Amino acid sequence: LPYLWKDGSFLGLRARNGFIVNITWKNYAPTDVRIMSTTGGKCRIKLYCSAVVCDGKEVDFTHIDNVTEFETALGKEYSFRF
Repeated sequence: LPYLWKDGSFLGLRARNGFIVNITWKNYAPTDVRIMSTTGGKCRIKLYCSAVVCDGKEVDFTHIDNVTEFETALGKEYSFRF
């Protein structure tokens, strides 16, 4: 995000490989990130988090070089803990 955007949000951003992304941030840091998978498959996002959650349960993920990667299921929404 551009440095000039200290606080903000966006909803419904379409990302490659069938993902819909909603993000809210404050003081340049994400406070809420949600990703909906419309096709299933692997999701990769440049974001540091402590957990990826779907349906109230943590899912397996890897985190290398500030990229979080995890498998998704069709129609499921994923959120992140920071």
